[in-house]
Amino acid sequence: AGGIMILEWDIILGTDPDMPASAGALVYPNPITDAFTIDLNQAYTLQVMDLCGREVLHATSSETQSFATTGWKQGLYIIRIRANNQVFEHKLVVQ
Repeated sequence: AGGIMILEWDIILGTDPDMPASAGALVYPNPITDAFTIDLNQAYTLQVMDLCGREVLHATSSETQSFATTGWKQGLYIIRIRANNQVFEHKLVVQ
């Protein structure tokens, strides 16, 4: 007890009323061009890394928030959200 559980997490595109409660957050759009939004109404820490492991974004929030991707190169990024003693990871595509 008290450890961190790592779960596989799929990015949810748009707002799906049938979204399973375990997903916990909406992240949209994906792919992205200039910004993405995280819709999660609890405290969370966001970390985004490029495929070389360099952190390109680190933020904390407790509400729905948009994050700019201005200046990011096109390609694949790993998004990690820590919330409620869980870690969710998935891929973000920047076009």
